[in-house]
Amino acid sequence: SFIDTHPPLLSLYLALMMKLGGSSEVWLHLSFVIFPVMAALSLYFIARRYTSNAIFTALIFAGTPGVAVMSHTLMSDLPGLAFWLAAIAFYIYGLENRSPALMAISGLLLSLGIFTSYQVLGALPLLFAYTLLRRRISLQTLLPLFLPLCFFIFFAIWHLAATSSLPGLEHVNYVQKEPFALKAIFARIVSLISTVGGATVFPLVLLPVLVVRKKDLFAFTSLFLPTLAFTSVRYLMGLSGIIEYVLVSLFLPLGLFFLYKACGEGWRRFRDGYGDAAALGGMLLLWIEVIIFVVVFLLPFSSVKYVMPLFPPVILLFVWLVEERFDAGRVRNILMAAVLSTAALGILVSFADYELADSKRFFAETEAVRYGQEVEATGNRLWFSSEFGVRYYMERQGFEELGEGSRVKSGDLVVLPLIAGSRTPVHLENRLHLVDSVSIYGSSPLRVTDHRAGAGFYGSRWGPLPYSFSTGSLDEYLIYKVDSFE
Repeated sequence: SFIDTHPPLLSLYLALMMKLGGSSEVWLHLSFVIFPVMAALSLYFIARRYTSNAIFTALIFAGTPGVAVMSHTLMSDLPGLAFWLAAIAFYIYGLENRSPALMAISGLLLSLGIFTSYQVLGALPLLFAYTLLRRRISLQTLLPLFLPLCFFIFFAIWHLAATSSLPGLEHVNYVQKEPFALKAIFARIVSLISTVGGATVFPLVLLPVLVVRKKDLFAFTSLFLPTLAFTSVRYLMGLSGIIEYVLVSLFLPLGLFFLYKACGEGWRRFRDGYGDAAALGGMLLLWIEVIIFVVVFLLPFSSVKYVMPLFPPVILLFVWLVEERFDAGRVRNILMAAVLSTAALGILVSFADYELADSKRFFAETEAVRYGQEVEATGNRLWFSSEFGVRYYMERQGFEELGEGSRVKSGDLVVLPLIAGSRTPVHLENRLHLVDSVSIYGSSPLRVTDHRAGAGFYGSRWGPLPYSFSTGSLDEYLIYKVDSFE
């Protein structure tokens, strides 16, 4: 349930915004603009201590498809990451300047972040490791980490007393019936790596940065060929389309090679560096490991929004790789190309996400209303079963979601979206027959959620790719009629 997997702070923030400016979609989305700005600025100040190209680091991050898309949603993932990055920035500067005020602000931001998204708990071991590597363990440096943890423990005790359950730090059973089956784990890993390869730095800029020397080409080829064999078998078996086949064949080895080279750069900085730089290299390595563990073992599926906390460390490591591999004259050109191409991709994917969301509004306000009026004329009603935005727009038109306790009668209509997902009550499974279907099309060939194209931006349950291409419909709404009960 929502209370189990999402902390309360974002709901309180939304309630405050609705109190101040109403519940219009434009106002609520505008009220979230502060979070991507906060995240990008925080990463800029973190990077500024370790590279002369901090502005490029922040701009690449802000332009990624993950950040660009999540910037115009009302989900907790980007706000949580914004608090995470801000807390780290204040902590690093507070530690360096021995400032109790900056350390206190860091502790406050960590607390706000944890009660926005439980994933922010992952920042605590990172900062502890950073402090340990800096050899600055003291009461002043540990309190900003200890107090947010205490606040969370107190909340967990209250949660247990109020609901007889602990907060859902892991919700791996939310969707997957067998979450730890090899197939489920493999799907999350493939999706995570494909996201790194296709949704961090623009792939056609990333590849020539990673493959510079002959040994790089050999290493990448050794990853590409087995991947190509795997995807070819899936394609020949009819398990994927041609677009999914091509993109997975590129994104998967590229993502794996990127993680390998980024971790190698982080390890080099940790091993050969001194003081602050070495500590940051170690923290970035741990950061990557923590997010991979969380996505693979604690979450029900991989998705771009779940992998997004991995973006800051790998993008900073990418900038370090560029600085280490190319002369000063080319570094700026490469990073500028990365900013422009990544931002262009982010905008295009954002538009595709907007079209998908708008298609749900369009269906609810037109086709659903028409069917609803037709069935009401016969004394029946129209129901729906779905999530992922469809529920919001359908309920806004006065329709009710189908549940186990719904009083459905013969002749009622039930709308089940093909892409958005649906759940049919067990007692109705054999009493529905298809009477019509409505397909909604868009202008963009990009897809963020479409199992037919392998696009799984919001979850690997739809496919392994962060985005894909298709000329098919954005979604198809199946209209069922309820047969008489025997």
